[in-house]
Amino acid sequence: GGGGGKPLLDRYRVRNEFHIKASDYVLIYIGELNHNKNQTSLLDMMHVLLQRRQDVKLMLVGKGNMEQTLRDKCQTLGVSENVIFTGYRGDADALLAAADIAVPSSIREGLGLNVLEAMASGLPVVAYDNRGHRSIIEDSVNGIIVNNGDHQQMADAVLRIIESGDERQRIACAGRERVQFFGIDNVLEMMKKIYGLQ
Repeated sequence: GGGGGKPLLDRYRVRNEFHIKASDYVLIYIGELNHNKNQTSLLDMMHVLLQRRQDVKLMLVGKGNMEQTLRDKCQTLGVSENVIFTGYRGDADALLAAADIAVPSSIREGLGLNVLEAMASGLPVVAYDNRGHRSIIEDSVNGIIVNNGDHQQMADAVLRIIESGDERQRIACAGRERVQFFGIDNVLEMMKKIYGLQ
């Protein structure tokens, strides 16, 4: 990608912090841990994924009233080793640099700024179907849209991206182009306001 050394340094730094191997595939979702963001479904997806391959980690960035419920569910499903709760972080860009695929799981979404942010970072996106995600993603062109709440279908789509480097590149490149349409500067300004950086 572009942008020189910082994303790479961020990638190593964040992966070291969370003891993630260089060879691991990291899925990421940045959002409050709540019912609408539907992280429980991502835990079900991880349960399915880990039966197929062990080198996948899920990074949940944010805090919220569902955190303990989610942690308990990790234990129940036996996926705790592969799920990372980062808590609230001010360095979303660094976390995205450390990740490989964005997996927005929300039931409802407005504009889906986290999708644009992931695309701007060069990540392919596998998202649940909702109005906000559809306003940005054209299925199988600049991202993959799966039936809302269908964690099995999401697991399949994630595997497809992991196992096909070509597909990953193609979708990530188209995602970057999509962000240009929204105007990357505008998006970054919006993100700064949302994260309270102004």
